[in-house]
Amino acid sequence: MSKLLEKQIVANRANAKHSTGPKSTGGKGKSRQNALKNGLFATNIVVTAAGERIADFERLTEWVWNSVDPDDALEAILIEDFVHN
Repeated sequence: MSKLLEKQIVANRANAKHSTGPKSTGGKGKSRQNALKNGLFATNIVVTAAGERIADFERLTEWVWNSVDPDDALEAILIEDFVHN
């Protein structure tokens, strides 16, 4: 291993000791959102834009389902992917 690489590893380890994560309740809540996945693997729906409401999202979802009327599981998966992204 080169001296430069060894110095970088030592420096990274030293810096990592100073990183303790968020301390405030708000910071912890924001940090939790970092782990969210999107698309087919989403577990939460995040409504963040100004003026967005869950009721509006649910109406949109219902409208898309009724408009497409899926015939099989693949179509249903594609609808869910479309609505959630």
